[in-house]
Amino acid sequence: MLTNREFRKHLIVLSLPMMLQQLLTTTLSFLDTLMIGQLGATSISAVAIANQMNVLLFYCVFGVSSGASVFLARYYGGGKEDSMEKVMGLGLTCCLLFSLLWFLGSFLFPESIMHIFSKDEEVVRQGCSYLRIIAPSYFLYALTYIFSTGFRSVGRTSIPLYASLFALTLNAVGNYLLIFGIGPFPRLGVRGAAIATLLSRLVEVSIIVLLSYLLMMPYRIRRLRNAFLWSCSFFLEYLRVCLPILLNEIFFVLGISIFKIAYSRLGTEAFAAINIAEAIENVFFITSLGISHATTVLISQRIGAGEESQAQRYADQTVRLDFIMSLIQGLLIAATAPLLVQLFNISPELKRETMLALFVIALYQPAISVGMLYFVGIFRAGGDTNFSFIGETACVFLVGIPLAFITTALGLPIYIVLSFVHLNAVAKTIVGAVHLRSRRWMKAIDY
Repeated sequence: MLTNREFRKHLIVLSLPMMLQQLLTTTLSFLDTLMIGQLGATSISAVAIANQMNVLLFYCVFGVSSGASVFLARYYGGGKEDSMEKVMGLGLTCCLLFSLLWFLGSFLFPESIMHIFSKDEEVVRQGCSYLRIIAPSYFLYALTYIFSTGFRSVGRTSIPLYASLFALTLNAVGNYLLIFGIGPFPRLGVRGAAIATLLSRLVEVSIIVLLSYLLMMPYRIRRLRNAFLWSCSFFLEYLRVCLPILLNEIFFVLGISIFKIAYSRLGTEAFAAINIAEAIENVFFITSLGISHATTVLISQRIGAGEESQAQRYADQTVRLDFIMSLIQGLLIAATAPLLVQLFNISPELKRETMLALFVIALYQPAISVGMLYFVGIFRAGGDTNFSFIGETACVFLVGIPLAFITTALGLPIYIVLSFVHLNAVAKTIVGAVHLRSRRWMKAIDY
């Protein structure tokens, strides 16, 4: 049994590569937004709206992978490699099916998708060109994510980091060359950003899949029959755990999309301010994401080894650590907001609105971070995915969304709108704290 100090050290060692990977992703995403921002508010809005398809796919793939990670970590803790291979096969199948649906929608009906969020024809035109180019990358992204989940579930978190480091650096360089037409490269604007993303994802998936087999990871697919032929009992148990997670992610991202629709009612400038503020927030949110993912692995492994009391102790310690780290995140966001907004080619009034929005986001960091830890990290690791789905969805749809539409209908400034919308994070934190203390969140996996 690990002491409190040893546990914190183990958590940091496991979560640090995830944090660094998320830092790379969000920093380069921020740089992408910054580069696209030099083209003006219209291009920022076009890419932000087009990327809603990528966000939707991310949450679906994340939902499937989160469910798979619960099984993979438990089976790894119990030494069941055959079962790990079977989980990987089913998770891979689900992720690729989602990718196919997203590809067909983005490639065949981009105008319909763009018009959901904007009536500005120039925004729609640029967004459609971006979507058609980026659509094939959905398959590559799904493959990368499910294989990266396998690495994380067995504690090899540094390997996805190295793959992302190479691919995201390639993406950043490609964006710079193709967006602005540097040297012999044509100036392609938002289309250049899409091409760079597609190429970088092809490189990343090649690295991550190849290393899975070269390093003989226990989850790798070795026998097609074992990986892709599932018994009814296995499929139903996987469905019991994963379906609520998947529904949770679908409803969560649906909620995000509805938030975007509400924000768009304030105009293109305000919508751009929201996307800039969120891009900056994501750079600072890496600690919470890393802790949440590492918590899922550690708790799942302890439950798989039959150590439920240890899992409860891990959960309690992680909440305390995450709260402290989220306070630091909030202070950093507030301290750097006045400087970061100056990097964007936007009007002085829009800079002021974005800075005020960041101050509100900074204030709510503890609630946002700890709420996510409860519902995404702890309860899912314990197999209590039904509560995670119902609790989080209720907070978003019964608190956040009604407040978003009420405040935007009143024409309030965007920072005031956000101050009301984020009350849903406070609700999640309260509900999560009560459920954690009940100790009813650890569920058995029967297969």
